[in-house]
Amino acid sequence: MKWWEEKKHIFAREKLRLNIEWKSNDFEFFICKELLWLSGTLYLPTKAGGSINFPFELKYPQNYPFSVPYIYPKGREKNWVGNHQFIGTAFCLDVRDKTWNSSLSAVNIIKSLERLLLATLNMIENKTGTLDVYEEPEPTKLDNTKGTIRCIVPYPLPLPKDSTIGNFHYFSPMEDNRIIVNPILPEEKSGSDYIKKIIESEYLKIWGLNLLFSKSIGVWIKASQGHLNSIVFREDLNTFKEFLKNEKILSVVDTQSYFEKDKAEQVVFITDDKAELYAKINYKEGKVEYFGCYNPDLTKLNSRAPDSQKTSLINKKKVAIIGCGSSGSVVAEEFVKSGVSELILIDDDDLTVENVIRHTCSLEDIGLKKTQALKNKLNRINPFIKVDCINTKIITIPSHISEKIKNADVIVNATADIEEVINEFCWLYKIPSLHSKVYPMGYGGEIIRVIPEITPCFECMNNKLSNILETQVGFNDTPNSKFINYNETEEGEILPTPALSIDAKFISLFTVKMALDILLADSLEAFKSKPNIILWGNEKKWIFKEKFECVKVDTSSFISYSNCFVCFGNKQIETELGLTEQEILNITNDSILKNDED
Repeated sequence: MKWWEEKKHIFAREKLRLNIEWKSNDFEFFICKELLWLSGTLYLPTKAGGSINFPFELKYPQNYPFSVPYIYPKGREKNWVGNHQFIGTAFCLDVRDKTWNSSLSAVNIIKSLERLLLATLNMIENKTGTLDVYEEPEPTKLDNTKGTIRCIVPYPLPLPKDSTIGNFHYFSPMEDNRIIVNPILPEEKSGSDYIKKIIESEYLKIWGLNLLFSKSIGVWIKASQGHLNSIVFREDLNTFKEFLKNEKILSVVDTQSYFEKDKAEQVVFITDDKAELYAKINYKEGKVEYFGCYNPDLTKLNSRAPDSQKTSLINKKKVAIIGCGSSGSVVAEEFVKSGVSELILIDDDDLTVENVIRHTCSLEDIGLKKTQALKNKLNRINPFIKVDCINTKIITIPSHISEKIKNADVIVNATADIEEVINEFCWLYKIPSLHSKVYPMGYGGEIIRVIPEITPCFECMNNKLSNILETQVGFNDTPNSKFINYNETEEGEILPTPALSIDAKFISLFTVKMALDILLADSLEAFKSKPNIILWGNEKKWIFKEKFECVKVDTSSFISYSNCFVCFGNKQIETELGLTEQEILNITNDSILKNDED
């Protein structure tokens, strides 16, 4: 069925809009080669008081109105308006693919043509010599070819200055759909320096050991932009080789060495140290296919960050994440994407099949420690970051771990466990911390932000939160009878909380956002008046009255409990012992044995 038969309302709209805009016209619809056309004439007024007739034809695409119609001159020479034709003889107008939408119609196209023609008349009659209308050059075959990327080549390229040809290693992670080119260092290929540079390369962190151990070899060739414009037309292999020789892009010896013996199947053409064109050679059929190259410039990783000053500030921060499961992995990934350059990952678990459905890592990481799998993932996002993996379960914080994390700018507890230990450690070293939990089955979750000397400690905040929630309607009507049920086994082991990845991810994203506020703050004093507890509901359950509800708890009036050992540790000991601070110090000093020098 043709579009005008299937979309009769759209066709009626076309006719009515044309009749309203041009009440007396000779517009006619006709069918040619199973497509609908419109013919008509525009009458352009001249300075002398007459008019110039401009007949045209408009071709509707079969999927109209979701694609733009094209309009052509009829009975006029092709160059009547200079270089404003594109795609054959169709006009280059200001209503085109990038600006078209289905609410527009043939009226918009014809009016665009009318503006172009009137501008042309004005140029002719006033002898201005310029045409003030949008222009865009017709894309070349090379432009179109480069639009399909099949080759990834690191930039900038460490090419030898005088060489015009050389080898590179590559591998194909997606069969024939794409090749990844090894950093090109042909002069040092046999030396240990070459291996060292590859190992230290940021690209090795992205593409893995495939770069280092790839046995597939291709050829790179230097060529000018003019040569590339011509090469893309040489789709026959013999013609391709003759062109390389005749244009002296390669010597006869090099051409024979690389192409006469069916040696080079992958060719990358380089202009001004940038890979431009990728040629894939099929010796069996004697054909050459061409595709574009992408040159990933890793210095542009943060080029689209909304605020360069904030990105620079975050880049200097260090974050420790305790727990690298479904929540912690998302937290780590978002920190890296936000600009954090140094992370400490702590977890003792292995990545198994049942983890993958919620974890940010994938099946290719199965069997690795979660910290190592996550480190690999983060390095593939930003190879310049520093990631320290600690493969241990945190029950207490031994000295070797303490030394690594006591200088962190923020610590995130993503275990839904050991809050007390982390709470005491962070309070002692005055480190801001965030404690995030996902409720059973992922119906919601909570984040508590603790800033020593600004907010009470975690235990005080958590107890006050429980007291507040007890007054809420629906508090006792929890989905699993407990306030938070982490499904403990009889032995007391805490099992992972069942939840969809998307439900858990909401809590992780809130956690990162609340942490970024700390990392970007000029002063932490402002957090006294901010809500430092957020509860998020994915479902209309428990205290959440609506699906996707955010409850911000006002913590500005929260103060520490007077008997809190974390907030007032020394004072509690003084009270317990009935001694002053100085008396306790005296006892301590008198109790320490001193070694005699003799």
